Amino acid sequence: MQLTINNDQTISQIQSEFSNAFPGLKIEFVKHAHGEGEGSSKSDIIKDDMTVKELSGEGEEVSLDITKDQTVGEVETRFRDHLGLNVQVFRKAGLNWIETVNTDHWTIAQQLDSVR
Repeated sequence: MQLTINNDQTISQIQSEFSNAFPGLKIEFVKHAHGEGEGSSKSDIIKDDMTVKELSGEGEEVSLDITKDQTVGEVETRFRDHLGLNVQVFRKAGLNWIETVNTDHWTIAQQLDSVR
């Protein structure tokens, strides 16, 4: 998936593109970075109506190549390194969304295979 992100996009728009490309997965933008195996608190989640510009200031359009063979940790690092934004990947489990903190080392493909 090629995800092109510009300053005027809302968090919601980016989330929709990600989830459309990887059904059963979603990303939440969070205020603080976390290490591998660490989660984010609900109070850390950023409102999805905010724009990239509001979160990171002025910047150029960025294109992220996200593939199924990348690990969750790699995807989260790409957002931080290229946009200065922190994200947490979640996986659908029944009716619930769970943080992938215990499976940050899994690839996107492995996450998708485990969606129930």
